[in-house]
Amino acid sequence: MNGLERVTRPLMWLMALLLAALVAGCGGGAGGGAPILGLPGVVSFAVTPATATIPVTGVQQYKAIATYSDGSSRDVTATSVWSSGTAAVATVVPTTGLATGVSSGISVITATLGGRTATANLTVSAATSTSFKITPTSAIIPVSGTQQFAAIQTFSDGTTIDRTTTALWSTSGASAANATVGAATGLATGVTVTPAGTPVIVNATFGALVATPATLIVNAATSVSFVVKPTTASVPVSGIQQFAAIQTFSDGTTFDRTTTSAWSTGGASAANATVGAATGLATGVTVTPAGVPVIINATFGALVATPANLTVNAATSVSFVVKPTTASVPLNGTQQFAAIQTFSDGTTFDRTTTSAWTSVNVPAGGPVVATLSVNGPGGGLATGTAVGTSSINATFGALVATPATLTVTAATVTSVSVTPPAASIVVGATQQYTALAILSDGSSSDVTLNPGTTWASASPLVAANPVAGLATGLTAGTANITASFGGKTSPAAGAILTVTAVNTGPVTPAPNLKTAAPFGIMAWDAMTINLGSHIYGDVALPGGVIASVVGTGGVNDGGVAPNLTSSAVTNSAGVTPGQINATNNGTLTPAQLTQVQADLNAAFLDLNTRVAPVTPLTTIASAANVPGGTFAAATDLSGYVLSPGLYTCACTYGLSSASGPLVLDAKGNPNAIFVIRSSLVGPSGLTSTTGSVVLQGGAQAKNVFWVMDNVTVGASTFFQGTVLAGHVITLNGFAIVQGRMLAGALGLVSGAITLTGTNIVTVPQ
Repeated sequence: MNGLERVTRPLMWLMALLLAALVAGCGGGAGGGAPILGLPGVVSFAVTPATATIPVTGVQQYKAIATYSDGSSRDVTATSVWSSGTAAVATVVPTTGLATGVSSGISVITATLGGRTATANLTVSAATSTSFKITPTSAIIPVSGTQQFAAIQTFSDGTTIDRTTTALWSTSGASAANATVGAATGLATGVTVTPAGTPVIVNATFGALVATPATLIVNAATSVSFVVKPTTASVPVSGIQQFAAIQTFSDGTTFDRTTTSAWSTGGASAANATVGAATGLATGVTVTPAGVPVIINATFGALVATPANLTVNAATSVSFVVKPTTASVPLNGTQQFAAIQTFSDGTTFDRTTTSAWTSVNVPAGGPVVATLSVNGPGGGLATGTAVGTSSINATFGALVATPATLTVTAATVTSVSVTPPAASIVVGATQQYTALAILSDGSSSDVTLNPGTTWASASPLVAANPVAGLATGLTAGTANITASFGGKTSPAAGAILTVTAVNTGPVTPAPNLKTAAPFGIMAWDAMTINLGSHIYGDVALPGGVIASVVGTGGVNDGGVAPNLTSSAVTNSAGVTPGQINATNNGTLTPAQLTQVQADLNAAFLDLNTRVAPVTPLTTIASAANVPGGTFAAATDLSGYVLSPGLYTCACTYGLSSASGPLVLDAKGNPNAIFVIRSSLVGPSGLTSTTGSVVLQGGAQAKNVFWVMDNVTVGASTFFQGTVLAGHVITLNGFAIVQGRMLAGALGLVSGAITLTGTNIVTVPQ
């Protein structure tokens, strides 16, 4: 052996030993072996949830969490090996931890990682299936329109399971070929128009279970636009912008084609940004040259969307911080952290779900103070596991966030409270509850989402046992909702949920505005729009004279009304293009304008012929929790809280701020309809001063309808809903509308609208 060999051979052996040690150390970090060369080793290994109950055929997703000697934790579900102690009771997928109930009993679910094991107890109850239904039970779509159906199984203990992605879907009936449905998705697509009275039957089966079917009608509406929204956007390098592809049909329906479109970038700056081919999520790569934006394209089959422009600006990252910067929780308490990046132009981006999270004891050593939930969706949720202090860290690519500090105290739980104490929803709607743990040191902790919190419904056939505090109404009745945490349970009568039957009275279904739906303002024969007004929607003047709307009549904002510039008729989400349409101006033909007027008239007559409840409404108290009624005399709606329903009077409504706003409460039903009607002919049906309309309980402006002959909205009023007026609408100065102002529904002389100045009208989506 020469001198060189005497030197190099020991070095080679040493390098080999070091490499082997590194490999072993990495294995120890993931599999539970002792740490090598300073690498962290696993100090604890746990399965969550520790206990769970499901019915036969029900499923439970388990997670395996490894905690390391440096205080960090990691979700190792996918790298663990899963098994069920009693396969006759429950099975579990060995690679994912998804358990399925087979028969009633108890089985121990085990996860193995390296040389470590962890267990959880799974109880399979004797609950039986009580129903298997497709929702919605009926739907209407145009050709190429889509409808997502769901297959929901309900059990005798009140639990429900969504079988949509595990059911087998099909169409049947004489019109089966008029639509398709994804065999494994439940997503239906219109193919051809269904014959009158012969809908497509949509079916779902899950094993031997056959769901109550749904019906689907494919109508003759045609596509009128397909647009990428927003039309313009600007992001910094690494900034993100979610684009949407929206298709609008002639009946006013819109479909979000974002996830079913093919996305791409184009133009001279195409390489300056990327866009998810199936998501529409764009990311800035490099700064775009001045005046040369990235073109964002979307196609849906043969449809090519009107593209959007994306500018990547030169803003730089100025901070990346974990928030809140400090927090304190008791043992087993939870704290949701967020990772926020801020740029020099003031824009911020939430990197919580795209960051990698770790927790490290401060100082190092001792029991692990806090564990963090899986990275990605749900990331950043810390759980206190030992008394002490932990540093909460997040990284996004090469960015390292300024960490936060979490202190875990020795406080114990003395009581648990659930809010709200009283709530009311309709069947099928949901109610979110909050659980608050009161601690021995006088502080409190929100344990709504804590894995150690157990939610229960005393009447599971009325309301299902809440999941993370979210209760679902199943049948009419009342249920006491409780939460247990840290050995304490909230009072049995502390939170009472009332579930009522869905209102199927004269207020439903919602009126179909059809071709009138995209319009922010309409008038029959005259339109006055004073300086400063802004319309987020289209403008129509079907019977107006040439002098009422003047301009060159170009496509997309080409027209100019008096004191209304073309840029003031503005694109809004789902409302495009912003057009001024009259017989000599805009893109609609006279025949199309006539159809718009006819559709408005049909909706106006529909709402005027519906029969309202005769319940007399004389005071604010008398109108509480009733599904509509009749006002006997002129009424200021200030301070009223109205439930979904049809309200009528042969009078003039007022809307002031004397007793507060008018509140429309949907009681958890986002599809709830409100109709407020006056049968007066001639005088104004609504004359407001400075008032406001507030929506709560899931109510939406698109589902609120005001039906009157004449309407005056007072100065500085915040108004919500669609006004269908037989004759005249007046908006006084600074009146703001989330809705539509559609005048001249009767198509007669004096079907005018006046915007007196600085009015904003936004078509609701």
